Amino acid sequence: MRLEVLPPRLSDAGIPLRDAAQAVLAVADHRRDVLALVSDPQVQQALSSFLAAWELTAWGAADRAGTLAAGLDQAAATYRAADRL
Repeated sequence: MRLEVLPPRLSDAGIPLRDAAQAVLAVADHRRDVLALVSDPQVQQALSSFLAAWELTAWGAADRAGTLAAGLDQAAATYRAADRL
């Protein structure tokens, strides 16, 4: 079995992962701004609870996306090094 790898494609695959992670973190960073738009205390409390729970998931997803992107970069570097041998 032969496996053909295009190292630049591995690195390219990490770009949307990093973009998605940054977008998720940007939304999480603007939680207070979103809450300030809601005037009803009950709705604000419900939204605050939802965003707090969502933020935990978002941080985890962003972290995993960053880890995967770094792994793809490392794999690309390893394949490039092997090609030079």
